[in-house]
Amino acid sequence: MNLIHLYAIVSEPFIPASAAAMRGAFALEGDTATWVSAEQARSLDAVPAGTAFTVPPVLFAKITEEDLESCRARFGGADA
Repeated sequence: MNLIHLYAIVSEPFIPASAAAMRGAFALEGDTATWVSAEQARSLDAVPAGTAFTVPPVLFAKITEEDLESCRARFGGADA
């Protein structure tokens, strides 16, 4: 759970809506964290450099032309 919260904080500049959804999953009153503390940053050294890993399956689906057309029909934006 803490990793989800941490990821929401560090990803907020890049995917703000998704980050807000992740943070919204927790009922944390007064949650105003904007970055990680020095102690939390140390957790980024947990996996040593050079550690092997398995590439996961695709996590985010590609947006197809069909998806775009559907969104244009639903939300407008013919000039996109």
